[in-house]
Amino acid sequence: MCFDFQLLKSLIMKFFLPIILCCVFACQPSKHKSKNQTTTSITSSEELPVTDVNIETYETLIVTDIQHGKDGYTAHLKDSNNGLYICTISIPNLGDQYKDLKIGDRVKIAGNYAESHPVQIFPKRILILN
Repeated sequence: MCFDFQLLKSLIMKFFLPIILCCVFACQPSKHKSKNQTTTSITSSEELPVTDVNIETYETLIVTDIQHGKDGYTAHLKDSNNGLYICTISIPNLGDQYKDLKIGDRVKIAGNYAESHPVQIFPKRILILN
């Protein structure tokens, strides 16, 4: 009995290969469901005005890097346990609360903190402790 390998090859390429590829891609884990990545949720501060008294309850952070942008800058920060934070500080979002931070500044930032890595801060008020 003679077997036609060309026919077998064409059948695999036309029918089985697309089905196998679909199964492989369908079985891939989603980036959003991966155990190694955290989902983003925002912990919001109370909608009360932020004062010097209640800003003291926030973690003291140290500015480790600054990346300048069009309307402000992005500050990279860390806490005393080397936890990482990122905060976009812009004139349109902060208005008269806008502050120019420098690398090495110790600050407290009131606002909304997203549970991500690094933690993203949406600032409402910045207190420089230097």
